[in-house]
Amino acid sequence: MTDEGTAYFAYGANILLDGMAERCPGARLVGPARLGGHRFRITRHGVATVVEAPDAAVWGLLWMLTDEHLQALDRFEGVAHGFYRRALRPVAPGSGPPVDAVIYVAADAEPGRPRSGYLEPIVAAAGVHGFPVPYRDELRAWL
Repeated sequence: MTDEGTAYFAYGANILLDGMAERCPGARLVGPARLGGHRFRITRHGVATVVEAPDAAVWGLLWMLTDEHLQALDRFEGVAHGFYRRALRPVAPGSGPPVDAVIYVAADAEPGRPRSGYLEPIVAAAGVHGFPVPYRDELRAWL
């Protein structure tokens, strides 16, 4: 936590700007960022998580959040029910030094298929945000 808030790295549904505006009004978007040493995965529950993978990276958006925003995301991600948990990982923003950011990691990371209509908007947003083409191809492979 800094005077600016808490850094948060979104890689799934929270890269959709409309959804974040609804869940976390006033959150400040920093921009695209990269989480090294991890790979994107769709869980058997049909939603996104990240898993450790030394030679991989996950692209997403870096946000600055207030405590109230984090509480809203905890509710959205089902933290109290054990669906996701918070973790702190270093992420590399498009410019500037790496920052320690909150991420949400699914408790059950067994691979599966995406829920109907879940992944398509994430893939589209990855293009809008300019994530690298090979990474967007990796996301499409889950469709």
